[in-house]
Order: sequence, then structure tokens, then C-alpha cells
Amino acid sequence: MKREKGKLFFNGEKGFLRSNSSTKLVIFFALIGIFLYGGCSVFRYEIKKREVKVSYKEASLDQLLELINRNQELIHSLTASLQVGLNFGVPGKYDSCKGQLLIERPHKIRLTGYRSLMPTFFLMVADADNYWVYIPSKKKVYQGLTAKNNMLPYKDEEVSIKDIKPHEILAALMLDDKITPSQSERKAYLDILPNIYIINIVETKGDSLLYPVRRIWVEREKLTVVRHELFDSQGRLRSEVYFSNHRPAGETTFPGLVLIKRPWEGMSIRLVFNKIKLNQPLNPEAFSFQPSEDVEVINVDTHNQEIPLRNSIKNYWNEQWQT
Repeated sequence: MKREKGKLFFNGEKGFLRSNSSTKLVIFFALIGIFLYGGCSVFRYEIKKREVKVSYKEASLDQLLELINRNQELIHSLTASLQVGLNFGVPGKYDSCKGQLLIERPHKIRLTGYRSLMPTFFLMVADADNYWVYIPSKKKVYQGLTAKNNMLPYKDEEVSIKDIKPHEILAALMLDDKITPSQSERKAYLDILPNIYIINIVETKGDSLLYPVRRIWVEREKLTVVRHELFDSQGRLRSEVYFSNHRPAGETTFPGLVLIKRPWEGMSIRLVFNKIKLNQPLNPEAFSFQPSEDVEVINVDTHNQEIPLRNSIKNYWNEQWQT
């Protein structure tokens, strides 16, 4: 085969054998032209916009209150197995354990946390008058009055399991009193947003000022409660509660995930429900607690009596980053 300058030499079996530099440049620019002008047709595809139409429901304040009250009246008792996550101020760090929850409305709750190597991690019981938080590993039980609504940690110690109030968990899960649009000292008004209703319950005190009692967020697609805030008698935020993953339970629905934030104490409680049974008969003894003789009983209200509230303000701001 002769070699002639400026030409390609083709062998039927091996294809192109060699070429000079100018020919390579021509091929290079030709390939670029193909990709610039014809490549789009090779890789072209069409993105189709998918429109999701969401229909929001219309409801008045009276209709929303009636719906919430009716759903609450359908729940007389609750039995559930769940996963309990406890956070005491460390971002994103939850101490988790398995749990068993019993509720009998209006005032009774029993929450047991347990682990594989520890039969009972903690036991919390509350009725209309008292509550108990029992920690077997320390052989201590912390006792207090449910009417106190004390939002302070025990003494000046770090906040921990002992500072959880079981009746506050009950109040977060179940509306602890019937909501009515107008009472002698309470009033309700409605904020309307594009995708959510916000029900505000306020109360008039002796100084003629309005104090918040509770605030309820109702999403407008299915009219389910997705958030709930509770305030104490002085208008301070007691609990901030988030509900999600609602699923059928009996004649109503119940959230599969509940996040309870206690801002003044700097703690969060996460409840992930596995199995839920409503309105099952419960043993009354499940809501009573009698410590054994070797357990130290600590009266929380007595120990916390002289702690100024301002010591807990920093916990409120520390809670804002919690999710």
C-alpha cells in the first residue's frame, strides 16, 4: 500500500489505518458539529408537568369545634404499643425504648418504658389528683399534684425522665376538656390560611386581659388536627404538639406519630405508635401506684417550691431548634 500525504488509507479488515494531523482535525470538528446541531435530537426528551389538584374544605368555627369534640367523644380509652423517644436538650438525639400506653379518659394514664436488658426502664402513672414517675434503676419515685402544672425541673439538676409529667402527655394526646365556641370567660376565634385553619381559645382574667388557653391547627384537605398548643394559667406555652400519619382507629382516626415539645423544661417526647386499640375495658388498678418500702418517694412540688421561674427561660430558647 502506498502512503500519500493528506489521504486516509482503508483496509477492508482493519478499517482506517492512519491519517495525517490535518485530517484528524477535520474529523474532530465534524464530531463537535454533530453534537452541537444534531445531538439535541438524540438526547431530547420532554418533561411533562404533573399537576396535583388539592381541594380544600370549607368549615366554620362552630363546625370545626363540633368535629373535634365529636372525634374526642368517640375515644373513651386507649391501649397502644409504641416506641418512645426522649430528648433532653441535645439536638436530634433521642433516647429510645419500647413502651406500653394505657389511657382512660378523662384523667388517667399509664406509660411504661422497657428495654431488652432492663424489664422496666420507667413507669409513669397519673389520675385526677396525683402523678408518679418511677425509675427502678434508682429506686426513686417522683410524686406530684396534677393540678400544679409545674413546668420546672427538679431542683437545679439536669432535666431527665424524672421531670416528665404523665398528665401533660395525656393533655397533649387528648383534649382534656370540651371545647365550646363561647363560655362565660372563654372565647374562640378562627384564623383562616390558604391550607390550614387555626382555632384560638382565649380566656379573660380579672385584669380584663386575654390569655391564651390553647391553639389548634386543622389542615384543610381532610380536616385533621396537625398541631396543638397548650398554655398555663399565666399564658406561658406548656406544650407544643405535632400530629402526623393519621390512620383509622375504630370510628375515628388517630395519629401514628406524635411529637410533644416542653419548651420551658427543654425536653421533647416522641411517640411512634405501632398498634392501637380503642375503648377496650381496662383494669382500674393499672392507674394506681403504691411504691415498695425500699423505694424513696420524693415530693416534686415541695422541692420545686422556691425555684424562680426565670431559671428555666434559657430552656425555652434551647428548645426552638428541636424538630
